[in-house]
Amino acid sequence: EGFQRWCREFGKEYETKEEWESRFETWKENYRTILKENDKKHTHTLGMNAFGDLTEDEFKHKILRGGMIEPQTLYRNNSNLPPPPHPPPPPPQKKRE
Repeated sequence: EGFQRWCREFGKEYETKEEWESRFETWKENYRTILKENDKKHTHTLGMNAFGDLTEDEFKHKILRGGMIEPQTLYRNNSNLPPPPHPPPPPPQKKRE
């Protein structure tokens, strides 16, 4: 299952069954949001990261307001998401003068 792989990849462990279930529900909501946003064919694609089990409010409180981010957790490749539905756009070309 994707959530269990994600937990292993990011070293997530939960104290109780209730916490695991709650984090799993949050992770599924975030996963669905990522898929919906990627279906909109923006110029960027979203992916799951180490914060996938946090609600938006938890992320804002723990991470953005003085929380600590370990840079390596932001850049891990997570294989839980399917590839984006469209290829990324090519990089912009410099105009020749």
